Amino acid sequence: MFNRIAQALGLVTVVLFGYLLVLQFSKSSEFTSIPAMVYWMSAVATGIVAVVIGLLVYANYDNISSYNNIFCVADLSGDIRGGHANCIAGYDDSLVTNDGRGAFRVVNSWGPSWGDGGYYWMSYQAATDSRTSYQAAFYSSDRIGYQPRLKMRARINHGNRGSVQIRAGVGPALSPDWSRQFYINTQDGYTFGGGDNPFPGNNIVLDLTEGVSYLDSTEGNNIYLQCRDVQIDGISGTVEYLGAESLDWGVANSSLETPNAIADDYDHHYTNVSLHYRDFGISADPAETTLSQGDSACFRVRLEPVNGFALPVCMSAQVTPLPSSGSISVEFDRDVLVPLDSCSVKVVSSTDASPGRYQVTVSGIDSLDTLTRNADLGLWVLGSGDALCIGSSSGMLNLARTRWGQVDSLSLMPPVIGGNYQALILENGLTMADSSRVSSFIGSGGLALSVGKSVYNLS
Repeated sequence: MFNRIAQALGLVTVVLFGYLLVLQFSKSSEFTSIPAMVYWMSAVATGIVAVVIGLLVYANYDNISSYNNIFCVADLSGDIRGGHANCIAGYDDSLVTNDGRGAFRVVNSWGPSWGDGGYYWMSYQAATDSRTSYQAAFYSSDRIGYQPRLKMRARINHGNRGSVQIRAGVGPALSPDWSRQFYINTQDGYTFGGGDNPFPGNNIVLDLTEGVSYLDSTEGNNIYLQCRDVQIDGISGTVEYLGAESLDWGVANSSLETPNAIADDYDHHYTNVSLHYRDFGISADPAETTLSQGDSACFRVRLEPVNGFALPVCMSAQVTPLPSSGSISVEFDRDVLVPLDSCSVKVVSSTDASPGRYQVTVSGIDSLDTLTRNADLGLWVLGSGDALCIGSSSGMLNLARTRWGQVDSLSLMPPVIGGNYQALILENGLTMADSSRVSSFIGSGGLALSVGKSVYNLS
């Protein structure tokens, strides 16, 4: 199929490196004809290939919304600002542009506030003209039946992703058994950094299957992420999360080193996470609960072995954040567990503990001090006042206090509203998931309800 596409396009080279194929478009009339491009895009539309096109950026691209979200040769102004690459998502032969009929539907990587929700149209002329196009594209083929065996998940917070080089590896970070740099054309060393835009807020998933043969099932394995800021521009960042997963072993782990700084200094910064064939996890029931000031609540935690893990595990816990007043303590009925064993975790609130949501992190450390695993439990401490205010507006709180003797303020909707509350005042803390809880509160005799940020909504 790829050869047929190449013939239809009049391609002069097809170069394979890694899993990425480079297509150099011919400048012949075959390529510039609509039938040839439609033949190529039919492969895209049916999922045979995913295509990224190289383009040159001008002012009309930067300000694409001023040009009806269509990038055309006819609208060029100013000088070339630099090169870029975008993914082609579709095409429309009938779309009328300032270059004539026909355009590709393209998605940029600058977020939904740019263009038409992050998308735009690129005229067929702009896609093939040397002034606006590299006359080259990259495509990746779907590896039918392929399943990764080793994965990394990383969430990076940095305002200029184009300046950060990323490498991942297996083994000691300074002398790895295997490593690979990502977002780079290994043939000519060109990196695909994404421009001077921030990293996305979600996890980035990297396939490390090429390094799976270096994992050792008899001992711990270090998996690392190396970040290097190669542009001194006053912008630094952090690795917010790092996790690794072996699909062969059925184990996963999260790094204990996050958040980890990425300094603006051209140096290598490493974040590590360990993987063990014999591992354990901690399960908890319930995952979230509530208690009133001066009261207590209990969780049940259980040690879950993986791949024959058989060592004893020492248990501990930490409450975050610390209450601004009063105290919240955690007690175990047993502080050492063996696989498949469980214990009770009792959480006690003082009578003056600050109402709010807390996180109880239960940790287990194996007897060899090589594995640490956590379970995060949600805890709501409910006050005993007359009203509960969800939101941050001081005006709303002050007005509520003129009508009720005491007002407890929480940042989010708790799972259960205490029976002592006569009024529930909601503003920007309300979510769709809270609707049934609000209805239940009103149904049980709640006196007042206000939704919105304005203090005048209070009835």
